[in-house]
Amino acid sequence: MSVEPTGEQRAEEPAPTKAPKPRATRRSSTAVADPTTELPSAEPPSPEAATPAPVSPPAPVSPPAPVAPAPLRAIDPRPNPPVPSNVYRARRPAVALLLIIPALAVGLLLVRGLAMAAFGQDGFQLANVIASVCGLTSLPLLVAGLYGLVTGAAHGAEHYGFRVWARPPLAYLLVGLVLALTAGIAVR
Repeated sequence: MSVEPTGEQRAEEPAPTKAPKPRATRRSSTAVADPTTELPSAEPPSPEAATPAPVSPPAPVSPPAPVAPAPLRAIDPRPNPPVPSNVYRARRPAVALLLIIPALAVGLLLVRGLAMAAFGQDGFQLANVIASVCGLTSLPLLVAGLYGLVTGAAHGAEHYGFRVWARPPLAYLLVGLVLALTAGIAVR
């Protein structure tokens, strides 16, 4: 017959604790286990090993050490001047109308040429279709680029070089000219 302890007797007895697990060491994936080493036993740990070690209070954390500044790079004696950010210098609606009206007329002629090349009596003519499509694509780009050129987007191009021509709206003009040249070559 077993006798259960009373509440006072339970409080006096230390509670059983789990033994700390041994830390596993990392082995490389290519390492082979040594067959002569002992495997851990399945015996329960002794009561002496079950008592936890006293824990000391954590040490105060010191502030991080100052980082030495990185060495400076050599400075270019000729810094590049900044590219102007205000591309459009003026708004000129009359200039816009003078560019848009002829572009619409040329666009209508190109649409007619595209329809004749694709559905005409001579059959489908690939070279003429390509020429019409390239011409139609170049029209809005040419108009936007010419409008930017007329209103002063190229101001200071002699100082900034190609960087001004590589930014909108002048880049539209360059792409439009390439497409117009492609359309002309495709007609031949």
